[in-house]
Amino acid sequence: MMKKQIIYTCYEYLFILILTALLMAFLPLQAGAKPLENSRNLFTPLSSDAAGDVETAADKTGKEPSEEGNEKEAAESQVKKETAQAPYVPPAFLKGVSGTDEVLAVLKKEFEKDGAIIDAHLKSRLNSLLNSPREFDFKSGGASVDTAANEIVYPYIDIRLADALFDSLNVETASINIKGISFDAFALFALGKLRVKSQKEIAADINIAEDDLNAYLKNKAEKIKVRRPYVRFDKGKLAFGGTFKYGLFVIKFDANGIFKIVENTKIHFDIKRLEVNQVRMPSGFVKKIILKINPIMDLEKFPFKLVMKTIAVSDKYLIFSSK
Repeated sequence: MMKKQIIYTCYEYLFILILTALLMAFLPLQAGAKPLENSRNLFTPLSSDAAGDVETAADKTGKEPSEEGNEKEAAESQVKKETAQAPYVPPAFLKGVSGTDEVLAVLKKEFEKDGAIIDAHLKSRLNSLLNSPREFDFKSGGASVDTAANEIVYPYIDIRLADALFDSLNVETASINIKGISFDAFALFALGKLRVKSQKEIAADINIAEDDLNAYLKNKAEKIKVRRPYVRFDKGKLAFGGTFKYGLFVIKFDANGIFKIVENTKIHFDIKRLEVNQVRMPSGFVKKIILKINPIMDLEKFPFKLVMKTIAVSDKYLIFSSK
């Protein structure tokens, strides 16, 4: 009986030590005291104040919180304005026409009168979907209409873009060459939607500036579950960081790694090294973070079926290529 009583006393003593340590750790924070500079606290208790005060390396600008809030509101309103599109109005020759067969019959008739109407309409829809790029060069091998298959077929399409916007992501420059592509004819003319039915080959190079990628990530912060995200290109290397909620804590992290392409369009960040408050994290923790933040972006909403194979960092640009 005496031996059993001693064991219970040890457990009670251990519980008192743990409780004392917790009180010593949290009470100074509640009182407003700052932790020691050399302390190794990795996590900050989640609260409205703590969540708002967590900073990333990219946010150390010396701006007041009110200024940051105003900038965020301005960015959000700008994105809404840029992505808003006027309701689609079909061409005048389709007025009063309904049904797939009727639309295709009228389209075929108009195309026989004017062989340029399909190129002009496709270019107009692309211009609208990409939010009126600063530069937009469109060339094609000439369209043909197959009413039986509901298809508009091109032997090739060659497009050059500058400052095009899709899904809130600004594309600095893009070069896209597609061979053997067909579109849904009814969707394009009756609905104003670009639906690719088939394509044989695509060669694409897309350049995205570091500043534009940061703006995109901040607009998508909630979706990718990272607050105040940032990327930084430095001599061919890539750094990614921000803060995120992990259980009851808000964690600030800085990571080095690479972007990789998954399923042709999804962009994932593959972490090679992860630090939380300058302490390197083990591989098990890194894997959990990778699952939490990916995909960083998805090019699936681009008007064409992009098949991207490589990503490279050059100077201050991220370069996607189908090569």
